Amino acid sequence: MAMSMTECFYGASEPSYIVDYSRHTPNSSYYNNETGHQQLIAHGNVVPVLELMVPICCTKCEQKVRELLLEVKGVSAVMCDQYNLKVTVIGNVDPLRALKKAKQVKRKSEFWTGTHPHTNQPGHN
Repeated sequence: MAMSMTECFYGASEPSYIVDYSRHTPNSSYYNNETGHQQLIAHGNVVPVLELMVPICCTKCEQKVRELLLEVKGVSAVMCDQYNLKVTVIGNVDPLRALKKAKQVKRKSEFWTGTHPHTNQPGHN
């Protein structure tokens, strides 16, 4: 009687996996929304945060987006979340200039609206 590799390791039924992408988003306790736009509070200093929806499909796209956004004046850090299609830009930056740079790599880039692009469900902000 021949046994498949799956049966050998897992028995008769295959394991089920639960994928939770909510852990890929920044912790909401770092943000202060009282002023109408998001700000990161780090070491007592308030740093503006810009969130963009960029359809990143692979690590090469992520690398290109990160490199172009770091060239923009005022950007101190860029965090890319490939699973939620979200790019977070930290620093004093012109939002339109950052969006224009992101559109150089991915034309369908836009400002983050707070909903997940695939499911149209509220984001984990």
